[in-house]
Amino acid sequence: MRLAVLLPLFVLVCCAGCGGGGDTPAAGVQNTIVGRWAASTIQGPGSAAQNCPASITLGGTTYACGLIDVRNYRQDGSYDEAQGGQRGTWTSAGNTVTVTVNGQSTTYTFSIVNNILTEQLATGSGTITITFLRQ
Repeated sequence: MRLAVLLPLFVLVCCAGCGGGGDTPAAGVQNTIVGRWAASTIQGPGSAAQNCPASITLGGTTYACGLIDVRNYRQDGSYDEAQGGQRGTWTSAGNTVTVTVNGQSTTYTFSIVNNILTEQLATGSGTITITFLRQ
């Protein structure tokens, strides 16, 4: 069984070679995902959302969110996570965001409503949903 810590990184789980695309944010360009986001809940298919810290096993892979998981999407296109020290880049197009760390890219579908970021990762076994609160 592969163990992937969700918030430090879906990237290592199943999306090596996932497509990306979109435009890297540039100075002066506003994007609603820019900012610091703290993990709040995680949810798998057919289950209720669980408050972080929590984990879900789906298709033999464990996805987890920690108590101090924080993602930073910076205006210049850089990305980092407080827990695990992951650093990389991000791009977005429409309602998708692609995070690239150590050459591995993961694409999420996202929405933001009332300072709550919802990211969804489609896997071969279903969709993992995680929510974040803007800090």
